[in-house]
Amino acid sequence: MSNYAEIPAFVRWAKDKGFDGVNLSHIRNWGTYDEREFYENVSMFDESGNMKPELAEVLADPVCTDPIVKTSW
Repeated sequence: MSNYAEIPAFVRWAKDKGFDGVNLSHIRNWGTYDEREFYENVSMFDESGNMKPELAEVLADPVCTDPIVKTSW
């Protein structure tokens, strides 16, 4: 939920350990949350699939553009 801020540190850790890849994906609501709660408090994407500014800011870290980083959102 709020661990998105740790993405750059995670990528650095994976690179230091010699990992071939880091896969990032968004959380999905499997019925755990009602729609309003999910989009307001859990998801880093809005109802239209647009990334929230907080996540975009974290992903602006240059390490997040490393070739080992793969995204699926």
